[in-house]
Amino acid sequence: MPVDGAGPNFDNDPRGVPEMPSDVPPLKLLGHRRFVGFEPHQVVTFLNQTLKAYGLVFGVRMVPGGYELSVYDAEHPHETDAP
Repeated sequence: MPVDGAGPNFDNDPRGVPEMPSDVPPLKLLGHRRFVGFEPHQVVTFLNQTLKAYGLVFGVRMVPGGYELSVYDAEHPHETDAP
């Protein structure tokens, strides 16, 4: 928590989700899908379908010990300023 006491309050929510300040406008929901279990390829398909109009493309691949998620900028494919 910041020294001045400002910031999200995690104390009142058992899930650890911060309370939103009352002066913050609601966020626009772009998509919603519930998953039973964790299937990375289903999550990536959902992200690609939902965010295609924003020029984003997602990929996933198995790596030793887990999965690697990649995000691509399809609007500017030749700019390579990736971290």
